[in-house]
Amino acid sequence: MAKKLAKSREINNSFFHKQIREIIKGKKNFLITNDNEDDAIEILSSIFRYSEDTVHLFANNKKANVSNNPLYELAVRDFLRREGKVFLVLNRPIDKIEKAFLIYKLLAIYEIEKPQLVQIVVADETFKSDVKKIFKGELCNFCVGDKEFVRVEYDTSKFSAKANYSPELGKELSQIIQACIHRTKKEKKDEVVNRVALQRT
Repeated sequence: MAKKLAKSREINNSFFHKQIREIIKGKKNFLITNDNEDDAIEILSSIFRYSEDTVHLFANNKKANVSNNPLYELAVRDFLRREGKVFLVLNRPIDKIEKAFLIYKLLAIYEIEKPQLVQIVVADETFKSDVKKIFKGELCNFCVGDKEFVRVEYDTSKFSAKANYSPELGKELSQIIQACIHRTKKEKKDEVVNRVALQRT
């Protein structure tokens, strides 16, 4: 009985993967829903696997099983090896435990060694407000591949999410991430300038 269930799950996962690949690569307008951890990992991995240029993410840091998944980490690593760019906004600063998660550890290394490929910032209030405007007051996690394929997680505790080829929404979400990164960099630059100015007085 256990073998039959395992085989059935394997077939379903294979079909699910094929479906996601066809939507991303074929740019098909077809909605995919998921409500479990395995499907979340499959969709997120596929976004990195089949995107060619950029991935924009807004993420909750607490999901150890997702952020520590080796298959997901491999997809992200392969994307970066292809010179893909990752723009990540975190809901809050990561703690010592989270820094050891495979995904965060990999991205942190790349941010230091190849900052042209990875940029990571913490969400500011403007960003959170922008996200809530789009999702009717909800601060939803999301991932966007090549500004076109979008996965939006409406219930982070249950991994409930919808994914689809949606270039208009993808572009909008990518833009608010870029705006948040720009604001954060400007604030840091201004802090350095002010510090230098104080030292000279």
